[in-house]
Amino acid sequence: MSLNYSHLLSSPIQRQTRFAIDRYVLRGECGRWLRVVLENDLYGAVTLAYARNLDSLPAVVTYIHQAVPDEARGSPAKVRAWRASKQSGATVDG
Repeated sequence: MSLNYSHLLSSPIQRQTRFAIDRYVLRGECGRWLRVVLENDLYGAVTLAYARNLDSLPAVVTYIHQAVPDEARGSPAKVRAWRASKQSGATVDG
């Protein structure tokens, strides 16, 4: 899988945040803040965010919508299943 960042060069998303999102897609790895964003937990996303991530939250959500498969985001169950499938090497059916 090849990821193209050319359209995001002027994005307010921190480089390490973009890389963390891509690492989640490829390997199922993510930290607590990214996990709650992926789960659609707005309260968690706001209360756990560093100031820079809070400022760029709309752009982060847009990038997630574009870069993360539907079956890997949107609820705690979907995120758990995606992470488990990537760690076990299995696939997740939407």
